[in-house]
Amino acid sequence: MTTTTKPGELTGDYVLDTAHTRTGFVARHAMATRGRGQFDEFDVAVVGQS
Repeated sequence: MTTTTKPGELTGDYVLDTAHTRTGFVARHAMATRGRGQFDEFDVAVVGQS
């Protein structure tokens, strides 16, 4: 399940569960080739408006 919330609607503090989160990217070069990658270790904290 994916939930989308606009940043201005956040209240409170959030910390992502990195064991159940994946962060990846795709980079394109000259629109001909693609390189894919992912971050194996990361920390994320989101602070919403009070």
